[in-house]
Amino acid sequence: MLRYMFLCVLIAPEVFSKAECEHRWFQCTSNTRPINCDAKVNEGWIRLSKLCDGIWDCDDGSDESIMACKLHPSLQLDYNFYCASGAAISNNQRCDGSRDCWDGSDELGCNDLTDDDPPQNTCRDLEMECQPGECISAELLCNHHVDCRNGRDESLLQCFEECQVDHFQCGYGACIKNDLLCDNKPDCLDGADELWNVCEDIKGYKPTPYRNCSEPAGYLKPKFDRDTKFHVARGQKYVWPNEPVHFTCRWANLIGSEWNVCQLDGTWHKPLAKCVFKKRN
Repeated sequence: MLRYMFLCVLIAPEVFSKAECEHRWFQCTSNTRPINCDAKVNEGWIRLSKLCDGIWDCDDGSDESIMACKLHPSLQLDYNFYCASGAAISNNQRCDGSRDCWDGSDELGCNDLTDDDPPQNTCRDLEMECQPGECISAELLCNHHVDCRNGRDESLLQCFEECQVDHFQCGYGACIKNDLLCDNKPDCLDGADELWNVCEDIKGYKPTPYRNCSEPAGYLKPKFDRDTKFHVARGQKYVWPNEPVHFTCRWANLIGSEWNVCQLDGTWHKPLAKCVFKKRN
């Protein structure tokens, strides 16, 4: 018995120190390396103090994603401003002229903010421009359904609003009633209202896999263009739900829509474009 107790005394500090170490680090989605508890810096890992602070520290941005940062409204603190992605910053940083949220949501709705991709004003009254030559009714703006081929009608720049007390903010800025939270039916296009980190303490909640959309593999498959804001994990390019992709074909003609938007089930909103070689005469 004494021998057993002596072994426990020797082993316990090592076990507990390792467990404590692992709970002080966040593993980036793109990382496959094990953690070294004796190291001050671990590639592919970040300190929990840097998690959800509004700054990308992981190469793939997973430390600032809604999957890591979104909270149930009941857990949010009054003295914080919460980025649309879920990161918490000081209320004093809201509309101070400096982007403190990685998605820039702390400066949205402020007088000096301009659209990163301003429209060309080619649409009629009561219409909004998705892109030059594509217009939709303004009534379709921010209705939790993608109507623009490039998803601009459900983007953060178009949909951001400061939610009322009894509302929850989706990752793209739109608000839904708290009654719709954690009912096992996604109401946000990005599924933010049904995420595990939002709903884990809600009775009756059933978590579902959160799927992304990967760049198609294959020589004659459309690829993500350089102006697409994508993520990379283990060499694979991908986007999260409700993120748009601009497709291109490297050695062939693109047939179909050059824009598409990732859906919650890991499929594309529109049929995927094809790469086709021109027939020689």
